[in-house]
Amino acid sequence: MSDLQSGNLSVVIATIGRSSLSVTLECISNWDKQPAEVIVVLPKGSSFVMPSHEYHFDLRVLMAESVGQVSQRIYGFTHAKYDLVLQLDDDLLLDYSSYSEMAKLLAIDPEAAVSPIFVDMETGQCMFDAPSGRLAEIKDHISSMILGADRWPVKMGRISKAGIPYGVNRDSMDSDYLQVEWLSGGCVLHHRKNLVLSNYYPFIGRAALEDLFHSLLLTQKGVKLMICKNAICRVEVEHNLPTIKTVLHEYKLFHEYVKRANLSFVRLRIWLLLSMFRALMISLAKK
Repeated sequence: MSDLQSGNLSVVIATIGRSSLSVTLECISNWDKQPAEVIVVLPKGSSFVMPSHEYHFDLRVLMAESVGQVSQRIYGFTHAKYDLVLQLDDDLLLDYSSYSEMAKLLAIDPEAAVSPIFVDMETGQCMFDAPSGRLAEIKDHISSMILGADRWPVKMGRISKAGIPYGVNRDSMDSDYLQVEWLSGGCVLHHRKNLVLSNYYPFIGRAALEDLFHSLLLTQKGVKLMICKNAICRVEVEHNLPTIKTVLHEYKLFHEYVKRANLSFVRLRIWLLLSMFRALMISLAKK
């Protein structure tokens, strides 16, 4: 069974000990039915002190050997005891009804992993907007041709030939579940038997774009990646404009992904040129 009444869920949260962790744990503690365990994974040597709070679930705090969101999460995965495993970032809020909607799919499909729709914590708006208006549709058409992607809404949840991922807009979904090519790593529900337990992320520092590498490995294992329309996860959205430095860093990550996924380096370089030009225009506009 995939019901929480069976004590069948492990929640794994990799963290460096941000203050948002206590809010995320409190949100889980308010669920109608509690997970069997919540595993918080800190890097070895962390001085972070867990909040002194009595939760309604079994809280386990582990110390991973290395620092890094991916390696810490995998360490938590290896200690998860139950059939369902929810990977959750330390700054996201998922209520019980949304978890329940995700679990319904895994109850009937042992080869699926599922993520919710992500919305802005302040506005409630979906993080991924659908093109609106004639100009937006033209931009979508041009970018799709250049980067090698379908047009909206077909490209929702897919990855272009340049390695660029597209998100899912809830209002553009015409069914309760959508099979996609990648899942955001912030919130994914797995069957334990399908977990990736090797460190697949080749970079140090913040694990940007790790979800693309993770999704590729899950797909190669035969796991179907699904988005659940009726599950909502709230996230505090950061509105950061691109800079030359951030574009070059993203290019490095995308380059490695394109190599692993056997996609188009030519299209990726076109993306780099366009993104560099945009970042330059933004920089000049600030002066």
